[in-house]
Amino acid sequence: MDASQSNIFALLKEAAARLALASRLEKDSALQAVARALDSAREEILAANRIDVKAARNAGVKEALVDRLALDGARMDSIIEGVEQIVRLPDPTGIVRSGWTLPNGLFIQEITAPLGVAAIIYESRPNVTADAFAIAYKAGCAILLRGSSAALNSNRAITAAIKTGLESGGGIANAVALAGSGRREEINEILNARGFIDVVIPRGGRELIRYVVENARVPVIETGEGNCHIYVAPDADMEAAARIIENAKLQKPGACNAVETLLVHSGALDRLMPLVGARLAGKAELRCDARAMACLKNSFPVDAPRLTEGSNAANAAAAGNTAAAGNTAAAGNTAAAGNTAATGNAATTGNAAGNAATTGNATTGSNAAAASRAAADSGRAANAANERLQLKEAQAEDWETEFLDFVLAIKTVDSLEEAISHINRYGTRHSEAILTENIKDAGQFFKQVDAACIYTNASTRWTDGGEFGFGAELGISTQKFHVRGPMGLSALTTIKYRIDGQGQIR
Repeated sequence: MDASQSNIFALLKEAAARLALASRLEKDSALQAVARALDSAREEILAANRIDVKAARNAGVKEALVDRLALDGARMDSIIEGVEQIVRLPDPTGIVRSGWTLPNGLFIQEITAPLGVAAIIYESRPNVTADAFAIAYKAGCAILLRGSSAALNSNRAITAAIKTGLESGGGIANAVALAGSGRREEINEILNARGFIDVVIPRGGRELIRYVVENARVPVIETGEGNCHIYVAPDADMEAAARIIENAKLQKPGACNAVETLLVHSGALDRLMPLVGARLAGKAELRCDARAMACLKNSFPVDAPRLTEGSNAANAAAAGNTAAAGNTAAAGNTAAAGNTAATGNAATTGNAAGNAATTGNATTGSNAAAASRAAADSGRAANAANERLQLKEAQAEDWETEFLDFVLAIKTVDSLEEAISHINRYGTRHSEAILTENIKDAGQFFKQVDAACIYTNASTRWTDGGEFGFGAELGISTQKFHVRGPMGLSALTTIKYRIDGQGQIR
């Protein structure tokens, strides 16, 4: 083990022992000073972050992941508010969870206590640096931060501000450390630091989490990638469903709680797909099974004739229609049949979208020109929607992929049971949603789907420690013991039994 790293471990262990004695007032005062220090250092932090963001873009990192890395004034405000929220939360340590007296007079209490020294290994997100520290400090734990090399400048600046705040606020500055060399060997040293590190939390993609779980010799709280699903039942409110799906996919596609696969009951397909297609056209790539693909193509016919400036006659000819000679001469446009409008307004359905329609009586002179212009405007809108819709045939691997991008897989199912089976096969036990008006089906979904967070008629994007009222989070635990779901203060506590006697022997 690197000597400097070994020294950091020892300092963290010593700091944790001191922090365990700190009162809530002392911890809160130190955290308030950290919030002020972060605010004072925001320009330095943002400048460091710009270096990281520029390097990521130069390296060709996709924009949804660059967004995870980027900070701005609003995000700095959120980081500072997160620390302040932690201050306002009750101390999670020293809580008597239960107590009883044995027949021999021994009095036993179960009391919450700090875990000790935590290490978090995470990717990209510099906000995690402040969030994880604040949670650990309030929970009475020292913490080792190991962010990705992509965010190294940002993390160094944030950690420096944290230490400045702790020093000015009478806190314990050695209770936080950044593994900031960028060496890959750091991770293995952390994973093997038995006797120094009490728990490791990996927060990132599948490969990082798998590596930590398979190689750690210290306890791990396993977080998970977010291959999240939304299932739409046939009795769902389709307008509300479309809004929920749009939010869950587009608001922050690089987040682990973004939806990756949409499961649509066959009885909802014809009503839902046009709404989803309209909302996601030009914004996300849709990877569809055969039934969903057919429905979308019927709703947005990709073979509709296209109208381009100066080519109306060609459009009419392609549509197999002719125009009255007088109309052609007067208006300089032709009328394309296929769908008809008695008033000369544009036909916007079927294959005639984008062309003026006639009923056999020629529209003459300026009226023909006006009808043709209206047709062109309507046609351009319809054709634009068609051209923006990005469709691909779904492949088997799409069902198990966390895209972290503007991509949504869509699968048709014929029953609630089929949806549940699909989720339990391909999901990552993170966040799953059902959109339905049937209370019984919602209850069955809740009981049978294996995930930390189960939603009914809401977006999966709500899975977040801050939104749950935890102030911030260490990550989303997808395991089934100690802690599950968004991890707040209680995640870094354990229990101790305090036994008080009067000389009892056995």
